[in-house]
Amino acid sequence: MIPSIVSISDIQSIDRLISEKASEYHISLDRIVRISPQGAHITIDQIRALKKMLFQSGGRQMFVVFELFDTATIEAQNALLKVLEEYGDTHLLLLFTRNIHAALPTIRSRCIIDQNQPVSVMVQDELFLSSVPQRYSQALSEEARGRPKTKEEGDQTLCCVITTLRSHIRRGDIQSIASCKEALNILRFLRNNNFNPQLAIDHWSLNQMNDIV
Repeated sequence: MIPSIVSISDIQSIDRLISEKASEYHISLDRIVRISPQGAHITIDQIRALKKMLFQSGGRQMFVVFELFDTATIEAQNALLKVLEEYGDTHLLLLFTRNIHAALPTIRSRCIIDQNQPVSVMVQDELFLSSVPQRYSQALSEEARGRPKTKEEGDQTLCCVITTLRSHIRRGDIQSIASCKEALNILRFLRNNNFNPQLAIDHWSLNQMNDIV
């Protein structure tokens, strides 16, 4: 079975969607494994424990549900890739997320995408990401949570961007230095002023395009 990523806007709908999927595949409740964030994140230790459990399942089909997969750390997502490759055809894996872009492209490429989000929101995010040069859109699509709607989300997005650009710098990408400095400046401005978070990210993105042009 091909794993699925389900985009949700209302976390209260998770139980209903799990029940519907279990009924569709005739899966009993004792074979449903629900993985929720531990604290703020789904962690790599949870993925390791899942892999061990699936290995010991003896071929008995399990229904694995990730609640709020958008909280999964990058390390956890990278570890999940191996699980998808080894057990994706045997077990039913369902990843609920509030933002499709929170999942790594390598995760998305191995899953069926079920976008329950309003189409206008998804189109807006896709257009936004496609407008940013590839080296910088990676920082938004792979580690951030898509376009920020609140000051806290804007702060988190910029922190993820900075983390990604720092990794580029460590690999010798000199071009990322100026972009990282700009992101740090905007982050300080966002934290100290009542600045619209979407405008903050748009401002950073436009600067990157201007630098390349």
